[in-house]
Amino acid sequence: MPRTGEVLGLVGTNGIGKSTALKILSGNLKPNLGDFNNPPEWKEILKYFRGSELQSFFTKLLEDNLRAVIKIQYVDDVAKQKKAQGIVGNKLKAADKKQVKDEFIEMLDLGSVLDREVKNLSGGELQRFIIALV
Repeated sequence: MPRTGEVLGLVGTNGIGKSTALKILSGNLKPNLGDFNNPPEWKEILKYFRGSELQSFFTKLLEDNLRAVIKIQYVDDVAKQKKAQGIVGNKLKAADKKQVKDEFIEMLDLGSVLDREVKNLSGGELQRFIIALV
């Protein structure tokens, strides 16, 4: 169950809907409640989830009182994207809207890679960088 301020991870076999669930929870996809031909509007979706934590979650998401952030799954592709190019420290600084960059740099042991280009990070360094960025 998604909860404000907590990390949610989904684990499972291929094809069971993990990516679809994340798209719904991030607001990028509206749940169809099983009606593929005539998908419901948000009012009906909120009514369906009335009394549950999901009603509150979706209400906050719709009112822009909640921002869901998703870490991409295939981090190797990040280093190849043009918008990801640049120096690790600069990228983290630019994304640091809550002024917590230093805490995450220490927690994720990124201090030694701050002056490196994103494209030159190892797989593990790239994983930690993306986590800090998100």
